Amino acid sequence: PQSLFAWRRSAMLSAVRFAPRALSVRTVCCSRAEPRGVPDRTSRPQSFWRGIAAAAAAGLAVSAAATCESVVVGNTDDFEDGEMYEVKVRGEQEKILLTRLKGEFYATSPNCSHAKRELATGVANGFEVVCPWHDAAFDLRTGQPTRGPALKALETYPVSVKDGKVSVALPRTLEKFKDAPMAKRDPKNTETFAIIGGGAAAMGACETLRQEGFTGRIVLITNEPHLPYERTVLTKNILKTADDLLMRPAEFYQKHDIEVMLNTTVSNLDSLTKEVTFAGGQKPMKFDKVLVATGSSPKKLPVAGYKIGNIFTV
Repeated sequence: PQSLFAWRRSAMLSAVRFAPRALSVRTVCCSRAEPRGVPDRTSRPQSFWRGIAAAAAAGLAVSAAATCESVVVGNTDDFEDGEMYEVKVRGEQEKILLTRLKGEFYATSPNCSHAKRELATGVANGFEVVCPWHDAAFDLRTGQPTRGPALKALETYPVSVKDGKVSVALPRTLEKFKDAPMAKRDPKNTETFAIIGGGAAAMGACETLRQEGFTGRIVLITNEPHLPYERTVLTKNILKTADDLLMRPAEFYQKHDIEVMLNTTVSNLDSLTKEVTFAGGQKPMKFDKVLVATGSSPKKLPVAGYKIGNIFTV
């Protein structure tokens, strides 16, 4: 059996392990008392166990304390209001994006999560930073993407100002990007949301539904033989395959309970009966809500001979 100290320490570590990263950096010290025996829930008042629960909840604020350090990145006068700066930290290897808006400082990952372009070369539009390459945008306060084509969020870091010095609380290892929290599938929720299409818009819709708390069934229907992939890359690198360009791996759909129907063509969509009919003879599917995100088809070259081999459309 565990000692009282070991049991309490285990409870605290479990809370820290599963807690989201805290916004403030705090250090908590525990004095090791001599244990008096195995903890017995029945011998302790409820207030004691409520205290333990509160201590475990306090792990939310402790989670980043042991792995963060405060790094001075400059003086307040070094940064003009409304400007973005790519700042090197801890030598030349690591960088962050530091933005000053209305006197407040915001620190995030320095690159766009879509094509990895340096965001300092983009535009700050209010609390949004816009990537100059493909117009992806992120909220500087939360790091969350506010519009595509980026899917992953930027990491954010707490900033403090003291005696004219700007400091950023950085973890020992800087992660470039992070996934937004996603709701879990609830079998009791029988609502079905059908998404017809297999491109970036359809992929973004699937993620947004889970991120916004939808716990029902999500079904992505596409006539493509591949999972959603970055088509635009093929205009620059024709040697890439669909598997090289997947927006999300197959494990992502499984983890978040997103059903995918590949090689499936929708022949009819009835908004009155809320039913999708398929061209392949599969059983029609009922839905509660539907999004049609099929995009468009490329025009064929209107000249003789365009059907010869090795000519492809994107």
